Amino acid sequence: MQHLAHFWQHVKLDLKHYQNTFYKANLRGRFAIVFSTLLMAGGLLTNQIVKGFVKLLIHFLMILYFGRFGFGFILGTQSFRTLNVRLYSLILLGLWIYLYYKNLKETLHVVQERSYPKPIWIQKIQSSWHERIKALKDYRMLFKHANQKTKLRLISPFIFMGLDQFLRKGYVKSFLLFGIQTTFILYMSMIGLYDLMDLIALDTTFLPPEFIRPSTFNLVYGLLAILIVFVFIYLYIKNIKTVTIHIKNHEYALKPFLLELKELKDHKLYVTLLTFPILGILAFTVLPLIFMISIAFTSYQGSGQHFSWQGLDVFKDLLLISDNLYTLISVIEWTLIWAFFATFTNYFGGILLATLINKKGVKGKKIWRTVFIITMSTPQFVSLLIMNQMFAFNGPVNQFLLNLNLIETGINFWGNQTNARILIIIVNMWVGIPYLMLLTSGILMNIPEELYEAAIIEGASKRQLFMKVTMPYMLFITTPLLVTGFIHNINNFNVIYLLTQGKPLGVGLVNAGGTDILITWLYQLTRSYRLYNLSAAIGIIIFIISASISLSIYRRTASYQREGEFA
Repeated sequence: MQHLAHFWQHVKLDLKHYQNTFYKANLRGRFAIVFSTLLMAGGLLTNQIVKGFVKLLIHFLMILYFGRFGFGFILGTQSFRTLNVRLYSLILLGLWIYLYYKNLKETLHVVQERSYPKPIWIQKIQSSWHERIKALKDYRMLFKHANQKTKLRLISPFIFMGLDQFLRKGYVKSFLLFGIQTTFILYMSMIGLYDLMDLIALDTTFLPPEFIRPSTFNLVYGLLAILIVFVFIYLYIKNIKTVTIHIKNHEYALKPFLLELKELKDHKLYVTLLTFPILGILAFTVLPLIFMISIAFTSYQGSGQHFSWQGLDVFKDLLLISDNLYTLISVIEWTLIWAFFATFTNYFGGILLATLINKKGVKGKKIWRTVFIITMSTPQFVSLLIMNQMFAFNGPVNQFLLNLNLIETGINFWGNQTNARILIIIVNMWVGIPYLMLLTSGILMNIPEELYEAAIIEGASKRQLFMKVTMPYMLFITTPLLVTGFIHNINNFNVIYLLTQGKPLGVGLVNAGGTDILITWLYQLTRSYRLYNLSAAIGIIIFIISASISLSIYRRTASYQREGEFA
């Protein structure tokens, strides 16, 4: 009763604070409070545009979910196969209430302070926009007061790239720019325009036979054409700016081309070194990534060469068909459970092992480290395949237990879903703890002795030394490692696939096994079932989960907020 009374007193104080803030606020502040109360969207009026839209979207989705399913699951009037959706709905409801309350408090605080600073990205956009308007006005004034020759130079980059450089006797640069423009025009007229049209149509079976090619080609070449168009536009605008600045500053002489090449080896060396990596990233990372995302919105299933755009149909099938949704939820649930245990068992196991080995009085520290380094230095591929065979139904472990009469029949380690999942986590500890042990050993040895000495003087016990000195220091240093480790385990293909290949099958999941995580399920869908569009949709889901977890957690850590210090 005492806790309930305290809670009610806290609620009354919050309501009074809400009332006082509302009455004292100006018109904009009052609308922000009302928007936060009804739609969680007060940020739209306090210059928190992105947060406002995100919270509005979350609020809208929660209303849809609980209005259609959530309250039915909680009250027991609806159920969803074997998943405990009631528990998930309760957790989701609690999270929604927490976000609603936190958002309302943030809005009240902002309104009370009457400070609505614009986000940096909005300031940058506005500054960039003002600079462009100013540049356009300067150009008009420059053109208005220029003579005929200068006007020709000002107009030239819009029509012929390199003409101004030619007039100023920069022949090499002029021919390069003119060559780029000519090549682009020829490419677009002969190939590029048709590639863009094929990207829109994608399925070109309606064309004459000589113009038909696989839809994957249309998609890749169309995306490549868009990339080339953007690169040319960038060079085209940059050339216009350069010519205008030269004329405005009355610079009539060009740097010799050889001198500009020498600068690329001197104080502009960064341009030379970064150009090829950036081109490589665009060609082998960005383009394939966009291709994969695009596949999710097509009918491509690998069974034929021709397919078409189908919008959000794959996502509808994944979320609105009960069997597919059940499989998706089950796989996501196991993926997050696996990632959590795989990350934290290795992390705390590595810390405890390193603490034991580094403890004063422990003899043979080098031998102990060497033993664990050997387990780490063995290729993971070999270790996991050996573990797979050792725990097979007729493997050495079962045979050993049978010989000792500890069991009467062999244990089906990999054939039972629960056994397989537990064993995967245990085997991952064997593979991962030695690496974390080495990593944390170096950090432990660098913890300042003064921290321990000060704590001992204050009367701290060994447990308090570990909890109040060692762990805070470790978490401050290694939190980014924890975040990246968690994301790595969400996409940890090797451990799952080499141990179980996602098995056991026949557990009620569509095209997925009992130990499949999202990444192995994606692999099975492409390799065994050739459902490329569904795999691409799951790839997008993996990206959303990974990005949201890593960004939301890392930005709240002390490592990010107090970078460069430890207190």
